[in-house]
Amino acid sequence: MLYEPGPVNEALADTVAKVRARRNVPVFAQWEIARFLESKYHMSGVTSIEPVISADGTIVYLSTDGVAAQVKELRASQPSGIAGIVGFRDHIKRCVQTTQDRGMDAFAPQGIDMPGTYDPQSGQPWTRRRDLYLVHDMYAQIAVLRGKLIAQAYPNG
Repeated sequence: MLYEPGPVNEALADTVAKVRARRNVPVFAQWEIARFLESKYHMSGVTSIEPVISADGTIVYLSTDGVAAQVKELRASQPSGIAGIVGFRDHIKRCVQTTQDRGMDAFAPQGIDMPGTYDPQSGQPWTRRRDLYLVHDMYAQIAVLRGKLIAQAYPNG
């Protein structure tokens, strides 16, 4: 069973709704955000990126790259276009970079403020406080940079 999405996911859905009000574009959203888009905004044209459920019934956390990979696969049959990315304020840079690394032209919509209030009740401990999140994000960015540098130095392995 899926848990109830929290206030950060609702704030992200509110931000998607602001973007959608400016331009009617297809929306690909993690399931937590998609639930708010459907229930609160009755938004159509939303493709929900559903979680993987493990054998014991627990939700497998969707990484930023995992979400980007699923979106790329879902968009494969559609005409190419630019992906406008909505994400948590401290996470948006990595969201855009990850989406670009997956071969999609991506940006954060100009003039849209991204949510930035942390949820102390979040199911992911590193997303409960900014100091913990920033260390997590730096770790993730360094891991990606490490992989790129190794691939650049040794393209054949």
